[in-house]
Amino acid sequence: TVTSNPDSIVPAAVFLATPTAGSMPLTVSFTDKSTGSPAAWKWTFGDGTNSIEKNPVHTYNKSGKYSVTLTASNADGSNALTKTGYIVVSNTLNGPVTSFSASPTSGKAPLNIRFTDESTGSPTSWRWIFGDGNFSTEKSPAHTYNKSGRYTVTLTASNADGSNTLTKSGYIVVSNALNGPVASFSASSTAGKAPLTIRFTDESTGSPTAWRWTFGDRSDSTEKNPVHTYNKSGLYSVTLTASNADGSNVLTKTGYIAVSSVLNTPVTKFSASPTSGSMPLTVHFTDESTESPTAWRWTFGDGNVSTEKNAVHTYNKSGLYSVTLTASNANGSNTLSKTGHIAVSNSLVAAFTASPTSGAAPLGVSFTDNSTGSPDSWKWAFGDRNTSTEKNPVHVYNKTGQYTVSLTVNNSGSISTETRSRYIVVSK
Repeated sequence: TVTSNPDSIVPAAVFLATPTAGSMPLTVSFTDKSTGSPAAWKWTFGDGTNSIEKNPVHTYNKSGKYSVTLTASNADGSNALTKTGYIVVSNTLNGPVTSFSASPTSGKAPLNIRFTDESTGSPTSWRWIFGDGNFSTEKSPAHTYNKSGRYTVTLTASNADGSNTLTKSGYIVVSNALNGPVASFSASSTAGKAPLTIRFTDESTGSPTAWRWTFGDRSDSTEKNPVHTYNKSGLYSVTLTASNADGSNVLTKTGYIAVSSVLNTPVTKFSASPTSGSMPLTVHFTDESTESPTAWRWTFGDGNVSTEKNAVHTYNKSGLYSVTLTASNANGSNTLSKTGHIAVSNSLVAAFTASPTSGAAPLGVSFTDNSTGSPDSWKWAFGDRNTSTEKNPVHVYNKTGQYTVSLTVNNSGSISTETRSRYIVVSK
């Protein structure tokens, strides 16, 4: 609400914030951009707190969408601007991404192994499970296996934002004193289209003298390093039994070979610039998908779509928009959606003039809307209990007096009001 003298300069409230979206706790810097030389400010941040600073800094500690209001005032009056759902605070936190290695990963009992944490995301605590009933909370522990067997190792890495667990099945292979082989193998390729020819390589320790491979498609081989062709699509488990005079050992890799026409589908990824701003907001979308997509379908969240690779789209209304890209090629498609990715605000500021502003009754006055930010509705109060919803109304004052006039404008959820006190003076 503005209180002013006739012909006074009333502030027009305008403000910006950065950032307008992020994970909690989110610290936001608000900047007053008001015109009309305001001398006082009142901010309400939408979470029950407020400030009277010109350019306050505020921290949001809970997730949600927050509406922000700035009332700018000077000796001539005040003006209020509300941006609905302007600040978006998520609770998506950045827990660690667990990774680790070990050296060695095979040998005879007792086998001493050094485990090394390679996790990202700055973990602050660790829990290792070694698969033999023992565990550790050290970052990079050493552990001794005293019995032969195949051991699954699990690491859970944690920090204040969460935890992440990685399990490596059959990761540690401990043999016994009989010096039997420890089966191990690799393949020249593990995925491709049929017919798929693969060279298998024996990497067993313990000097095996005999080998038996089963390829998962009812075929087998007794060669050390066989070559096998898969003629049908499917997921195939491969087993190697390595033997010598001291014994044998079996290793099965489940679903190790993938043969199909449904391979190398795109992995969808994209970016946008800018991701926030005032309407109309033109955004450049860039496809960053891998695996060579040949077709794209963008949905921009406002009912519009595009099939261009790198689309340009203009948002004409304020709001939070989710963007989806489906990338396709001959082998399939993949879809990525980013919720609330584009934040579009408006700069709605109510303003008006009138002519004439004084004269004898009956006085006909033409009111002109000068608001910015593309309002789509208007509500006038003329001070004599009469109102109008026209953009530029004409009103007749039939009685003498000094009349306060206010205009409230609205667009897409944002509201701004300007009030001029004793603006119209009607004499006898």
